[in-house]
Amino acid sequence: MADGAAALQEAVADVLTRKAVAACRDHGVGTLVVVGGVAANSRVRSLAEERCRAAGIALRVPPPGLCTDNGAMIAAVGDLLVRAGAAPAPLDLSVDPSAPLERAALHPVAATA
Repeated sequence: MADGAAALQEAVADVLTRKAVAACRDHGVGTLVVVGGVAANSRVRSLAEERCRAAGIALRVPPPGLCTDNGAMIAAVGDLLVRAGAAPAPLDLSVDPSAPLERAALHPVAATA
């Protein structure tokens, strides 16, 4: 099982980093930024570093402690909204995962005794 997991990790790291570096080259992008949960993977980090260095592309990756899963970040914002007293969305709300997030704001709630 360990060999299978290692092979899968290597395949994913290979494809992600190879395609990301190729996209940077193809579009004249000089800096690759790797974020989110995938950026916490040490193999993805090291392979991205190796390939970016070879291609002359700057790599920016936050420290592992800041590479959290996007779902967890969204859940944390949901928690803040609930605590702030935001009304729930209607059950028939249409979901569009490609909709841009243009503005988000939380307003302080007065402390209760």
